[in-house]
Amino acid sequence: MDTKGISRYQTHSVIDSTLYTNQKQHWTTPTHTLNAYYDIKLDSIGKKLNFTANFLNNSPKKFNDFNTQNELNNNETLIQNNSKMKYSIFSMQADFTLPYKWSNIETGAKYTLLDNKSDVEYYEFDGADFILNPTNSNVFQYKENNYAAYVSFQKDFNQKWSAKAGLRYEYTSLEGFTPNDENSRLKKDYGKLFPTAYISYKPTTNHSFSINYSKRINRPDFQSLNPFRWYTNPYMYYTGNPKLQPSFNDNIELNYSYKGKLTFGLYNQYSQNNLSNIARFSDGIYSNVVENSYDQNRTGFNIGYYNTFFKIWETSVNANASYTTTKPTVSELEKLKVYSMSYSFYNTITLNKDKTWFLMLNFWHTLPFTYANIKLQDQLEFSPGIKASFFDKKLQANFVINDVFKTIKNKGYSYNGDYRSEFNQYNDYRGFKLSLTYNFGNNKVKENNKKVNFEEQNRAN
Repeated sequence: MDTKGISRYQTHSVIDSTLYTNQKQHWTTPTHTLNAYYDIKLDSIGKKLNFTANFLNNSPKKFNDFNTQNELNNNETLIQNNSKMKYSIFSMQADFTLPYKWSNIETGAKYTLLDNKSDVEYYEFDGADFILNPTNSNVFQYKENNYAAYVSFQKDFNQKWSAKAGLRYEYTSLEGFTPNDENSRLKKDYGKLFPTAYISYKPTTNHSFSINYSKRINRPDFQSLNPFRWYTNPYMYYTGNPKLQPSFNDNIELNYSYKGKLTFGLYNQYSQNNLSNIARFSDGIYSNVVENSYDQNRTGFNIGYYNTFFKIWETSVNANASYTTTKPTVSELEKLKVYSMSYSFYNTITLNKDKTWFLMLNFWHTLPFTYANIKLQDQLEFSPGIKASFFDKKLQANFVINDVFKTIKNKGYSYNGDYRSEFNQYNDYRGFKLSLTYNFGNNKVKENNKKVNFEEQNRAN
């Protein structure tokens, strides 16, 4: 992937330097995922025990060559910034379903082990060869153990009213260190309770209302925890932080649905310990460090419409708008009061009577918005595609063109007191994806597949 970027640095509203950077990035991400489950029926009235196990092994390698030219003195710098990572995640859980006349009970326990080994190398061109710079290179190892247990009670009072309440406890033990630096060793343990509750009311078959509350935890992804430096030019780098704390969200939602086609929701979300890249300028180097840096309150609404027209056109229209206020916990950030909005259109059109050819037309648009100390211009994407099936629907083919008009751009600026850095990057998202799936055996045989929840894999980015 080729990336072109322009970075402008200003002090006291005066631009003091402009850098032009051309990057050539190449990465491979061999990933192996294994899911297994086993269900045991305990009696004839619905009591059962479910066992689930998940494993992920992810070994991304990223190679980044870039040259940067300073507009002020016309100096050119050549850099190679390479990283090798190995992520592995293992989880196992047991879930009981216990239906009784007075309540439906669900309870269970879960264990998750996460292991992260990362190595980053930084090479500088001295005119003849690329030489390793050990100061900007690093090795990091991280291990995390999560233990969880939960119980919930659900009750249908009648055909109109139902309710559910639950409580989950999670305990985490983690350790991270750099092998050549014992002072970098970090150990931490913490635990917390997470309640959930909802009430549902369905006065008629066409109308339904619900209100729900939940408290959630968001743990940092592996990349945010890695302390190595990832350079975008010789004077700017991004780095993670192994001392990061998780963020916690309190969510309350009020939802309405009409015939399952029109939905409307109001929500409020209060979150603490949110993460952001904190920009600092020191000794001519512009650093961006991930830190727990602000609390946030967001209030908004969303509207969705889902329907099928003329028996051939399936459409989904969604819009979301919100008002957000932030309270910084670090001096580099300012209090914010901002509005944001996004909308999307997803369409699938059947092209023949046999329903084997489909046209997909998808579009989304996010209006300009601000978060933490970063202000971004709007982003949008149009991605058409074709879906087809062959050989009695045994062979499925999907062809999608991403970002047709090259509109997914990262353009905006970050600020830090008197310092401001502008950026204008396009990461060459435009391309196509072709996928083929073939189903062996008798299509009429009922499959016994189960959708396995493996949310931890999202942290191995």
